[in-house]
Order: sequence, then structure tokens, then C-alpha cells
Amino acid sequence: MVTYLDLLNEARGLQSSSPLTAIGAAGDSSDAIRGIQAINLTVRKILKSSVNFDFSSRIETVTTLGGNNVLSSPSSPNLWNPQIISAIKLRTSSEYTNLKQVGTQRAKELEFALTTQGKPIYFYVHKGEVKVIPTPDQNYNLDVFYQIDLLRITGSNITDEVIFPADFHDAIVFGTHAYLRKAIGDPEWQAILDGDYTEALDKAIIRNQFGLKQQGKRLFRMRGNRDRGL
Repeated sequence: MVTYLDLLNEARGLQSSSPLTAIGAAGDSSDAIRGIQAINLTVRKILKSSVNFDFSSRIETVTTLGGNNVLSSPSSPNLWNPQIISAIKLRTSSEYTNLKQVGTQRAKELEFALTTQGKPIYFYVHKGEVKVIPTPDQNYNLDVFYQIDLLRITGSNITDEVIFPADFHDAIVFGTHAYLRKAIGDPEWQAILDGDYTEALDKAIIRNQFGLKQQGKRLFRMRGNRDRGL
């Protein structure tokens, strides 16, 4: 599993900085704060500038278990990020039914009132879990829709698995490195790394649009380092 902290540390490694360990929710050092800002700016930049690649809408199907109101992780767990869920639809052979999202307080009221198991009507997110109300009386198929452009990298989720396809990891590393260089007042390096970021992003978009397999990821990065004499 590759996390955002892993990619941040890879970017820090390109400038010979020591890796950061797990970061607290508020950030526990000036390096941690700069790092969170740098990788978050990079992620925002990728989501904003990648008009030729659709990050905004992903769908995963999960199956509820009768008697359990907590949704289990889907088959692609790197997309299981409650903060970016935009909709959940219950799917039957003949129709879709939208589950209504409610806040935690309203959810507690509904759980108190709807004690009989049945077809899910509501969902809410609490402490990293997605729960449905009422508790399902049988297995149901749910389609979970994601809005990835809602993603924000913070100290509390920087150790989450990266939701971007692996081909985009180089772009995140180079972009983060560029922002880190900018933070220490190194515009020449930032310009060089901006070029690497753009090239890596373009390659990632092409590979994903045309279904190409990722090849030579490390070779590409090593080549870039060699060209800069690192």
C-alpha cells in the first residue's frame, strides 16, 4: 500500500531530506506542515488541471450484509475514502434508489426510531466508517459514487492509501518536490521540477486513457535524477 506520506517522503528524499514519520492531525513540526501543504497543493493542482482525465466520478459496488449496518470495504479498497463519497444508490434488477445522506446527530435519531431491519434508506459517515439506516434485513447491492475532487490532504489522512492510479505517483512526487523547493526559496529548481511534473502527468493521463500498462516508473524517475546530477 502506497500512502500520501510515502510519496511526500519520496519527494523529500529527492532533496536529501530525512523522511517524516506519522504526522499528527495538526502537523507536528514545520517540516511536517510544509510537507502537508506541498502535497495538498500538488493534489489540488492535478485535480484542477487534468481536464483530459476524469477524476471526479468513480463507482464501486459493495454488498451489505443482513444484520450489519456498517459497509465493508469494496474490492478496490484504495477508493474507500468516506470523505469523498458523493452518493450511494441501492441497486435492484429493475431500479436505482438513492440513499439519503444525513449527519451524525440525525443518524442517531433515526437509528433510535428505525429499529426494525429492512431496506437501507439513509447513510452517514462517522469515524471513517459508512453506515446505513435501517440495518439491512438481507444482502443488498449498493453502488458508491465518489467525488475525488473533494479530496484534501491533511495531517489526519496523510497516511491513507493513495487513491490515484499508480501512474500518477511520479507527478505527485515531482509536484510536491517543486512546492518544497519553492518554500525554501529555490525558484530555479522549482522551474526544473515543474517540467518534470508536467511530463509525468502527461504520461500518466495517456497511459490511463489508452489502457497502457505502467512501465519503467523507476527508470523514468532515475533518469530524471541522473539528468539533474542527483
